Amino acid sequence: MSKIAESSTQRTTSRSAPFRNIPVDILSHIFFWARHKQAAQSGGNSRFYFLPPTRALMVVCRDWYAVLERHCRLYTTLVVQVEYMVGGRVMNAEAMQTVLARSGQCLLDVIVVPPYELIHGPHASTTPFDSIPWLMSNGLPARCKTLAFAMPEYPGENFFSLPSTIALPRLEEISISNFNDHHVSMEAFLGAPTLKRLSISYATEFFKAGRPVVQNIPWTNLQVIHFIESPCSPSDLYTLIQLSTSLTELKILCRDDGTYRPMPVVNTTLHTFHVKYKWEGPIDDRLFGIFELYTLSSLSSLGIYTKQVWWGSSRHRLNYMPSIVQNHPWVESFAIGGLDIEAAVLADSLARIPRLKTLSLGRFEQKGHMIATWYPSAFLTALVSAICPCLEKLVLIGARGTMSSLRTFARNRVRLRMIELQEWQYREAKYELRWLQEGGRVRVLATKAAFHELEGGGWLGNCM
Repeated sequence: MSKIAESSTQRTTSRSAPFRNIPVDILSHIFFWARHKQAAQSGGNSRFYFLPPTRALMVVCRDWYAVLERHCRLYTTLVVQVEYMVGGRVMNAEAMQTVLARSGQCLLDVIVVPPYELIHGPHASTTPFDSIPWLMSNGLPARCKTLAFAMPEYPGENFFSLPSTIALPRLEEISISNFNDHHVSMEAFLGAPTLKRLSISYATEFFKAGRPVVQNIPWTNLQVIHFIESPCSPSDLYTLIQLSTSLTELKILCRDDGTYRPMPVVNTTLHTFHVKYKWEGPIDDRLFGIFELYTLSSLSSLGIYTKQVWWGSSRHRLNYMPSIVQNHPWVESFAIGGLDIEAAVLADSLARIPRLKTLSLGRFEQKGHMIATWYPSAFLTALVSAICPCLEKLVLIGARGTMSSLRTFARNRVRLRMIELQEWQYREAKYELRWLQEGGRVRVLATKAAFHELEGGGWLGNCM
């Protein structure tokens, strides 16, 4: 072919298929951020991982296929489809082997899901392989950086039957949802020497005295701990904080029956402390008393959610702020929910937190029952501009109220930049929120409204 013909062909190809001329480095960058995301749930938390590229991208042209095949950083998430009820058999072994081969020596985020969950990427193989031990025999333990999976209610006999001596030298994060204490041995995972982030939900007996799994955890290395709906006693919580000398974030459920005395806790590393506190004792005066001697000098985010489960008590509203709030006036983020609290008490306590930037209110419980909605007007009225002058973000959860009080509150807050209305309940939601956004200084985010005015389940705009 002559040079003139070749040049003409190249010009035609460039015009008809301009994607063929994109530089390789730009293509790889686009592919990296264009990957689909997979959410790994753990209780109330979720973590997103990027999945391998889809087949649709790989069949566009040979150049794209070559880029997608040889860039190992595009294959850092390994999704494992497991048939829980049949001995933990792996159902998508072919797709997994492809990821393992193309990922080179990159560290991997491993997500274990049931086969019926919809995931992007290659279709699952219909030929089941042996079990999770087969997966671990493919060199995965040495490359596993994070591990996330949900336990079934009735797992198979050999599900996750791993020897406690298995080595996971690079594992930094593990997230287990619906933890089953009776069927699974977790020593191999929870005893990883490099473990930094631990999230476990619904482990009803995790803190049972003498359990080897608790004793073998490298607590001194952990930086983030989430125990969602996994109750611990005040003494367990005390021990956990004392052992976790590198801890920066702790979210936990604490169950108090009124028999524990306050113990002094001094910590200089904890930045975030959110506790769901279940009071099961008959003496109301000791509510939250176990935290009286806590001193968390680096604390910046504090959250307390209180629930009273002892029906013999007459308390249905907090008429005082727990001492842990009063003892940490330097926090910048504060969240409170559960038992209803008097507006004047909340305002008086927040007046002592001058550096507060984020305030989250709700859901609140009234008369011993969780109500569908609560009315924030009294709180917004009590929080005059002199209280929390640095406030930048307000979050209302499950609230229903008049827009006039919310608009007045926003107008008097010169530093306020965001109002987030989670599970917002209001019949004229769309109209009123648009009325609230006039001016453009404060951004308003409304989610999970129960009315059709919020198209798609949410609304986003600017307010004031």
